[in-house]
Amino acid sequence: MTAADRQRTLLADFAALPDWGERYRYIIALGAALPPMPEALKTPASRVLSCASRTYFFAGVSGGRIIVHADSNSAIPLGLAAILHRIYGGLPAGQPVSAPLFFPEKSGLTDNLSGARLLGFREMANVVNVSLAIR
Repeated sequence: MTAADRQRTLLADFAALPDWGERYRYIIALGAALPPMPEALKTPASRVLSCASRTYFFAGVSGGRIIVHADSNSAIPLGLAAILHRIYGGLPAGQPVSAPLFFPEKSGLTDNLSGARLLGFREMANVVNVSLAIR
């Protein structure tokens, strides 16, 4: 399954939910299901500076696979990180990740997040692209 396939799966999940209240609960549940981020990865370099909450996000490669770790003291940013984890986590490192991230726009996420949360999400997505482009 590619990153694009995973985005389409998430779009189907979102479409099955009746409203944005349910979609926010889904986002929060995704974040709650993330495995804990290793403490060693919670560094100033992994801090999401555009988030008002204390949020950390890391993307890299281990064992030939893309890894994504996140932690936040706020449920929505953690859920947004979990969306990126769902899209990219575990994919083969050689698989192109430069395909456009279309989930935020097609799901309506960009229209239903505050400007600060959208900026934080985009910062985390940029970490994925930058981290994997230099490998």
